[in-house]
Amino acid sequence: MMVERIVSDLSVFVDSSDLNSLRELWSYLEGKFFSRLAPSYTSVVKKYEFGLYKFYLVEAFRANRRDKIGEFFEKMYADLNPFPEWKDWFLLSHLKNPEDYPPTASYTNRSYREAFFVSIRNFLNVIYHRTWPVSEVCPKNPYSVEIMDDFFSIAQPK
Repeated sequence: MMVERIVSDLSVFVDSSDLNSLRELWSYLEGKFFSRLAPSYTSVVKKYEFGLYKFYLVEAFRANRRDKIGEFFEKMYADLNPFPEWKDWFLLSHLKNPEDYPPTASYTNRSYREAFFVSIRNFLNVIYHRTWPVSEVCPKNPYSVEIMDDFFSIAQPK
């Protein structure tokens, strides 16, 4: 199932500190699905995106990958700096225990992480299964789908 694969890959990219793949997949989701949502969902999508980035940072910290934390802020500073909620996260690489620091504490909690990934899975399921009829996953891109409409099915040769 496509949504399960997407959520699994998001989790793997977070856990393996693979920022490029995480951003690439998120960009794909934005272009294929999120850009078609009503503007009222923009903040919800942004919260999921930021949540993934925060889990990414916490996992990099846990794995003692300070290089990945530095790389993250080098690449993402311009995108995140305008958002006040990120101000406290720029201190992450200087913390001793992120679980003791209120802005990062919930992202160190395994139950919160599980709930977050269940929530993003549910969100993607609703978008994927309720918004558009879709065809099978294309073998070239494991996430790609063809969005079909009534005109497509009418135009098919008999």
